[in-house]
This record gives sequence, C-alpha cells and structure tokens, in this order.
Amino acid sequence: SDLEWMMRQETLRAERDRAALLLAADPQIIIIWSDPRGEPTITGDATLITGGQPRVRLLNFDSWLSPSDAAAMDKAVTALKETGEPFHHTVRTPTDTVFDCEGRAMAGQAVLRIREMTGVAREAHERMTALDLAERETQALLSILDALPTPAWRRDRRGQIVFVNRAYLAAVEAE
Repeated sequence: SDLEWMMRQETLRAERDRAALLLAADPQIIIIWSDPRGEPTITGDATLITGGQPRVRLLNFDSWLSPSDAAAMDKAVTALKETGEPFHHTVRTPTDTVFDCEGRAMAGQAVLRIREMTGVAREAHERMTALDLAERETQALLSILDALPTPAWRRDRRGQIVFVNRAYLAAVEAE
C-alpha cells in the first residue's frame, strides 16, 4: 500500500542519514570501485590527504606517501580490485601524518577506507612500531652474539639464563 511504501521510504532516509552521520563523525575517505578497471567513487574529505589538490592525486600514492608505503598500497589496492584480497596497512606521509588504510571486498565492490590516526590510536601505533624495532634490533644483536667465538649468555631479571651462544654450548659440552 501507499502508506507502507511511504513508511519504508522514511525508514530508508533515516538509515541513509544515520550512515552519513557516522561517516562524517570520523574524518575519513572511502573509495569504492564497482568495476576494477573503472573510475572509483570517492566519498569523504579528500583534503585530509590532498590539502585541496584535485582528487586524482589521492589515488597516486607516490604523491603523498613514502616510496615503500606507496608501493605497498599500490600492490594491496591492485590485489583488492582484482581478487578481493583484504588488507590493512598503516602508512606515513613525508610530513609524519599517519593513516590507517583498510581495503576489503563488499557486495562485489572493492572498498578502501583511509583514516588519519590521531590521539590514542596513533600513540599505540607508535609504541608498537618502537617495540617491533627493538625486537628486530635485539634479534640482530643475539645473532651477532651467537656468531662470536667467545662464550656469551644472557640472564633475565630473575637470574635465569635465557640465551647462550654456540661457543657457550661448546664450552660446557652441551648438545
């Protein structure tokens, strides 16, 4: 009936308005490809990235990301558009702005969401990055220690041995 149709339209309008409000609440850019070879639809505040430049610059990752992040994004977006492979990358601009980029296939379309990381999320990301770097440096140091001809070992805070090198093992004739 006409009344049901009108009520359904009103419900759809309310849902659309609620979705628009949610999208606007968090500064972000959403890029949707209905056709992998076609032009995308871009929604959101592109000036978040482009600083007022034309929107086409947004998809030229080399123009606003470090070379390694741009290459990773190019590869991930291509895989998303061609095979629907999801991804999640945190990228950094030359001006040290950090963005969270998430790509996934939804309803037969490729969708990329880009959000600036600020506040607690950025701080958590920075700490995780520092922790990853410290872990890599520790592993590199342990590799060097393992290669030394002199016995070397490491104890934890409780005094328990947590690392020994090959020379240590040979010195104590351990297997």
